[in-house]
Amino acid sequence: MRLRVGFLVNSSPRTLGIPLWNYHENSAKEIYVEANKRMHAMFFGGETVGATTYSCGTPFSFSFSENSDYEVKFQWDPNQCRATISQLVRKEDSWSLSEVARFDNRANASNQGCLAQFRKTRLY
Repeated sequence: MRLRVGFLVNSSPRTLGIPLWNYHENSAKEIYVEANKRMHAMFFGGETVGATTYSCGTPFSFSFSENSDYEVKFQWDPNQCRATISQLVRKEDSWSLSEVARFDNRANASNQGCLAQFRKTRLY
């Protein structure tokens, strides 16, 4: 997850040694996910401006390839929030990010798996 500043309490660094780590130790996490199986998830974030808190959630659905590393980055904007998935690519001795998918907070065909889960009746 990508956080602008990071939590000050109950947060600990979680890194797996993936290249291109340039985040504050508690503002991002590296985790293992199952390869070749569609993952349905949602990033939620926001920003406080004065006395008002603006928040937004971005659902995404993606199948991560085996033996590959990815970065999923949340980007908040007052009009729209996004989640971008980029694959880490190595060329000779340098690493770069190559964007492979982009999602936003609008319901559409790219996030139908998440949308189906959100529409389920909850007892709480």
